[in-house]
Amino acid sequence: MRPTAAELQSNFDRPGLSLAEAAADLTMNEAHLTALLGMRVVGPAEVWLVPDYFEQAVRDVGKEPVPFSILT
Repeated sequence: MRPTAAELQSNFDRPGLSLAEAAADLTMNEAHLTALLGMRVVGPAEVWLVPDYFEQAVRDVGKEPVPFSILT
Protein backbone atom coordinates (compact mmCIF):
# COMPACT_ATOMS: atom_id res chain seq x y z
CA MET A 1 0.00 0.00 0.00
CA ARG A 2 2.89 2.38 0.67
CA PRO A 3 4.22 2.30 -2.91
CA THR A 4 0.73 2.96 -4.27
CA ALA A 5 0.18 5.85 -1.85
CA ALA A 6 3.53 7.38 -2.87
CA GLU A 7 2.75 6.97 -6.58
CA LEU A 8 -0.71 8.50 -6.16
CA GLN A 9 0.74 11.44 -4.25
CA SER A 10 3.46 11.97 -6.86
CA ASN A 11 0.94 12.03 -9.68
CA PHE A 12 -1.28 14.37 -7.68
CA ASP A 13 1.64 16.74 -7.04
CA ARG A 14 3.12 16.82 -10.56
CA PRO A 15 0.43 18.88 -12.34
CA GLY A 16 0.10 21.38 -9.49
CA LEU A 17 -3.57 20.74 -8.83
CA SER A 18 -5.10 21.99 -5.64
CA LEU A 19 -6.87 19.49 -3.43
CA ALA A 20 -10.12 21.42 -3.94
CA GLU A 21 -9.79 21.39 -7.74
CA ALA A 22 -9.04 17.66 -7.92
CA ALA A 23 -11.82 16.80 -5.48
CA ALA A 24 -14.33 18.85 -7.49
CA ASP A 25 -13.24 17.21 -10.75
CA LEU A 26 -13.61 13.79 -9.14
CA THR A 27 -16.95 14.75 -7.53
CA MET A 28 -15.84 13.95 -4.00
CA ASN A 29 -15.01 16.00 -0.96
CA GLU A 30 -11.46 16.95 -0.04
CA ALA A 31 -11.42 14.69 3.02
CA HIS A 32 -12.27 11.66 0.90
CA LEU A 33 -9.59 12.53 -1.67
CA THR A 34 -7.04 12.96 1.12
CA ALA A 35 -8.01 9.52 2.44
CA LEU A 36 -7.62 8.01 -1.03
CA LEU A 37 -4.20 9.59 -1.48
CA GLY A 38 -3.06 8.07 1.81
CA MET A 39 -4.73 4.72 1.12
CA ARG A 40 -6.95 5.25 4.17
CA VAL A 41 -10.23 4.29 2.56
CA VAL A 42 -13.13 1.96 3.22
CA GLY A 43 -12.06 -0.48 0.54
CA PRO A 44 -9.07 -0.83 -1.78
CA ALA A 45 -11.36 -0.70 -4.82
CA GLU A 46 -11.97 2.99 -4.10
CA VAL A 47 -8.38 3.72 -5.04
CA TRP A 48 -9.24 2.82 -8.65
CA LEU A 49 -11.29 6.03 -8.83
CA VAL A 50 -8.28 8.31 -9.19
CA PRO A 51 -5.24 6.93 -11.12
CA ASP A 52 -6.54 7.71 -14.61
CA TYR A 53 -7.54 11.21 -13.57
CA PHE A 54 -4.12 11.95 -12.08
CA GLU A 55 -2.22 10.47 -15.03
CA GLN A 56 -4.23 12.60 -17.48
CA ALA A 57 -3.76 15.72 -15.35
CA VAL A 58 0.01 15.16 -15.44
CA ARG A 59 -0.01 14.69 -19.23
CA ASP A 60 -2.19 17.80 -19.64
CA VAL A 61 0.65 19.93 -18.25
CA GLY A 62 3.22 18.27 -20.52
CA LYS A 63 4.83 16.02 -17.93
CA GLU A 64 5.24 12.28 -17.69
CA PRO A 65 3.26 10.57 -14.91
CA VAL A 66 4.97 8.41 -12.34
CA PRO A 67 4.13 4.82 -13.35
CA PHE A 68 2.02 2.77 -10.98
CA SER A 69 3.86 -0.37 -9.94
CA ILE A 70 0.83 -2.16 -8.54
CA LEU A 71 -2.18 -0.38 -10.08
CA THR A 72 -1.73 -1.60 -13.64
